[in-house]
Amino acid sequence: MPIEVRIDDRVRAVSSVMLLTDFVDENKGCGERHPLKVRTIEYLEDFADHPCAVAAGELSGKQWMCAFHRYTILLPGGSWADAVPTLMPSKEHPLMDDTLWRFADADFGSLLGRFYADTRLQTLWDKTMEEWEAAREDCAHIVRNSRVEEFFDILFGKYDCPLVVAPNPLDPPTFGFCLNDGHTTYAALGAPVTSDRNPSGRYANDPRMTADLVFHEFSHVLWRAARDAYPAIVDETASLQNTMEYRGYFPKSYDTWDCILDEIVIRAATAHYVAHRDGDLKAQAFLDHEKQEYGIDLIDTVFHALGRYMEARRRGEYDSLSQFVPALSEIMRTGC
Repeated sequence: MPIEVRIDDRVRAVSSVMLLTDFVDENKGCGERHPLKVRTIEYLEDFADHPCAVAAGELSGKQWMCAFHRYTILLPGGSWADAVPTLMPSKEHPLMDDTLWRFADADFGSLLGRFYADTRLQTLWDKTMEEWEAAREDCAHIVRNSRVEEFFDILFGKYDCPLVVAPNPLDPPTFGFCLNDGHTTYAALGAPVTSDRNPSGRYANDPRMTADLVFHEFSHVLWRAARDAYPAIVDETASLQNTMEYRGYFPKSYDTWDCILDEIVIRAATAHYVAHRDGDLKAQAFLDHEKQEYGIDLIDTVFHALGRYMEARRRGEYDSLSQFVPALSEIMRTGC
């Protein structure tokens, strides 16, 4: 199924609010010079005391930024240009959980609608339309040429969920998030890391990182579907959690074994995607980086296990990754 690339008003609205919270200092230096982020911060400088920004600041002390995106993606989609500035997902929405109820209790959807109206955010978006379209086209070009869809079929098997990339250079740090509204899966992509080679943080100046992030974020939903077919893998491998010394943002971001397991498997899968696109040496460099930066040494075992699975799938032994998960659990525990 082709991956669609489009700007999402929900994603850029909530990211605009988060630029007025302490989240803006997360990973300081990452993408901070992107022109859209600079203009948005300047435009909103007089709205730090807006009720939505205040509520976001209070919620940010209890929730990481992914929760903001998870909640906001449940709001009405499409263009907000003609939207009523009172937005609220149904409290009966199947994706509402204890975390998202905190946003509902704070009436965050309505506050975000007020923020959009009071700041005349649409005016800024209209003025920066060309920059937003350039970001969208950069990502669309990368997706068309990155072989992501091809490798999804090779690794996961057939999938039928619509996939949408939402370029989001306003994201306070340089992160991507996998989001789902119950019908569509979104990869909201922060701007690439700012560097001497890419001073403006344009996606086009770092196409491999952008493609890796697209693959990584969509793999969350595809891997989770495979894991849900054999949920016992979480308990069976739980003893491995304490065999690694986590570094970087891992200890803060992933505090339960199911989340750590997901990240290790998805990053091992991403290494295979890198090998498919760029060759084995690049894949090994990717694996070495993950171990050095985050301490997830188990990634090597998972990488080799997934390699065995893909070889077996080519021989017709498996139809999809979900059928291999019990074997993956065994290999992770025994190393063979």
